[in-house]
Amino acid sequence: MRPLRKLAKSKIDRFCENGTFRRGRKIGFALFSNLKMNTLHHKILGSGPPVVILHGLFGMLDNWLSFAKAWQDHYTMILVDQRNHGRSFHADQMDYALMAQDLHHLLVQLGQEEVMVVGHSMGGKTAM
Repeated sequence: MRPLRKLAKSKIDRFCENGTFRRGRKIGFALFSNLKMNTLHHKILGSGPPVVILHGLFGMLDNWLSFAKAWQDHYTMILVDQRNHGRSFHADQMDYALMAQDLHHLLVQLGQEEVMVVGHSMGGKTAM
């Protein structure tokens, strides 16, 4: 049996090489939960004043893609997969304060200081 440190190191190497987390590897998740915790999957379309669109419960950014394409001639559309949805990270903790922090972190990463936010259901409550 390999020592725990050796096992954890091998899982770290696999995580870093392909840039993804494979479910079921509890050691890898515990060590790397903070790396992906604040990185929300998103798409940016168009140009103009920035508009963030947040989907509702059980949704994903693709639900709003047709609207974003229609508005992209006038606005920079930022579509976001919220935590535990779509291609964003999945975590045990989920509440509106955390989702708002996730969005704030993303906007800081994107260099956005002022945005308009459109949210449906859960996304609207996150925006508030």
